[in-house]
Amino acid sequence: EKNFHYIVHLSVILFAYIHLGNYVSKDFLFYIISPLIVSSQLVTGILTSFIRIRLSFFWGVLFHSIWNFLILSVPESIFSWAILFD
Repeated sequence: EKNFHYIVHLSVILFAYIHLGNYVSKDFLFYIISPLIVSSQLVTGILTSFIRIRLSFFWGVLFHSIWNFLILSVPESIFSWAILFD
């Protein structure tokens, strides 16, 4: 329990940096600004970890599912509406 917060923070950082593989560009500047690139994953990972630890696994999974749904559906809806009314 003494090192639990270190383990959680390390896993969140690893989670965020694993997402760098989603990008094609791998030049020097890419790695310099990588904290900005993965900032969304860092914040979401910390928030999901907090919910998971404070509430339960179920609420963490529910938050993650709702987050993914919103991230995937809202931009798609906006894009679809823009095409319809263009």
